[in-house]
Amino acid sequence: MYRSDLQPLVEEINKLRAGQETGTYDILGLSSAAIDDMINKKIKRFVNMQYFADREIKHFNFQHRKQKNGTPYTLYVAYLPDRLQLTSTTEEGLYEKLYNYYTGAPVSARGQKQYTIEALYPKYLKWKSEENVTGKTIQIREQNWRTYYKDTDIVKEDIRKLKLKDWTAFYKKLVKERHMSQKCFINVKSLMRQLYEYAIEEEIVEVNVVANVINRRMPFTETGIRNAIKAEPFQPSEMDAIEKWCRSEMEKPRVKKQYYYIILFNVRMGLRFGELAAIRWSDINFDERSVYVCGQMLDTVEVVELEGDRMDFKVHHNQRYSHMKSGESTRRLRMPEETCELLREVRQHQEELGIQSEYVFPVEAEYLRKKTLNDKIKALAEHLGKDPTNYHAHSLRATAACNKYHETNDLLLVKAFLGHRQVAMTEQYTGNLNVIG
Repeated sequence: MYRSDLQPLVEEINKLRAGQETGTYDILGLSSAAIDDMINKKIKRFVNMQYFADREIKHFNFQHRKQKNGTPYTLYVAYLPDRLQLTSTTEEGLYEKLYNYYTGAPVSARGQKQYTIEALYPKYLKWKSEENVTGKTIQIREQNWRTYYKDTDIVKEDIRKLKLKDWTAFYKKLVKERHMSQKCFINVKSLMRQLYEYAIEEEIVEVNVVANVINRRMPFTETGIRNAIKAEPFQPSEMDAIEKWCRSEMEKPRVKKQYYYIILFNVRMGLRFGELAAIRWSDINFDERSVYVCGQMLDTVEVVELEGDRMDFKVHHNQRYSHMKSGESTRRLRMPEETCELLREVRQHQEELGIQSEYVFPVEAEYLRKKTLNDKIKALAEHLGKDPTNYHAHSLRATAACNKYHETNDLLLVKAFLGHRQVAMTEQYTGNLNVIG
């Protein structure tokens, strides 16, 4: 709402707009541009009297930014109660948004279109898929939607009418009923935060109210996000047994040896599955005994059809990207001599099979499936007398991390070895040291 003494000014603006629509001012020889100028001046006067009245600084905050193509632009920002923000790339546009905010005017004329959350969700998902995100990302969004949002009362509401207090109440109840940790909540909330970003881009709403939900006010089951990685490591004393089991399995007929080569390689080097699949022979330096980790192999997804709330996807498997996970830096790792010898054996094996590939573990020759690798690792765990539940591809990374820390007692060295940006993430791995003798 706005101050009562500004009502005459609002009426003047409404009168000018009504006359502009009916063509009343054409008779007086006033152009549409002239009327727009008069309206803009009155809107600016309204905002100056309402928004800037009690503020020491009489201008908008602004931020200098760059578009994805590098083009610079300025973003003007207005701060409102309840941690809300309005933004625009022009001062005139921000004045207009503030005027609409105070007077309750609709953001844009949209006819009878549906603006419920559930109606917008499929369109958001299509918009998200056009960002070249991985298939895994889209699958997680779908899973979170169906698990936490679908068929709830709030997604049947018009997004333009939902307030910060509505989402805060919804999330408090959700966190309490589902016994959610902070990490889980952040993942669930990110879906709706991005949906609001889509709605802002489409000019359906002006404010991302979900982004302003305060996480620390949620009744989390766990107080932090530093949960242990759910991947059990193998013990240092088991390395010889792992080698022996892999060699024995490779002697069996019609077996795909590269899965066992991967186990023997990665139990020492600790790469992510996507990084492992992206290693090229040109990234290996046998003279320096090093491997250059500079890419990842990912699945990308394309939305090929949109119908109702169902999406049809076309997944493009094993697309190599030069960027690293979460903006991490590339890294060059030293390899033990036995790992170098293993890679020479891998190359010889490829030559014997007539495989000509730039990749060390080529997906095109023996289609590299993470599930198959997980099955091999679970079989290894069972062979060593372990419960296979938490043994999978990431167990190799956890093993290498714990072994490295066991050898060096240097957390920062392990952080660099794994390529992490934050020590907190590395601590999730070294937390497994309680099971290492």
